[in-house]
Amino acid sequence: MKRSLPGLLIGAAVVLSGCSSVMDTDEVDNNPIDNTLEHALIRASGGIGAEHFELPDEGLYDLIPQDPLNPITQNKVELGKLLFHETGIALAPMQMIGEGTYS
Repeated sequence: MKRSLPGLLIGAAVVLSGCSSVMDTDEVDNNPIDNTLEHALIRASGGIGAEHFELPDEGLYDLIPQDPLNPITQNKVELGKLLFHETGIALAPMQMIGEGTYS
């Protein structure tokens, strides 16, 4: 099947003109789900907002809220990583519903 170059160029122009790399800010600002989530985060954070829930960079354990009687340490983090990525989790459970749900 032959296609004409002008037809292809017009088709490409129509497709590309319908695409936008920048979202319409009015659409984002008026999204009720986003607004509800933003207000819930502000209330839950005591007025700070989403920034309140961001964790510090890896290794800065003193900046993470924690139990003073059971502080986070590098050894605990490494153990947690090993357990999280364990490949032999619950391969022989007492009930099949528990398969893969514990280590």
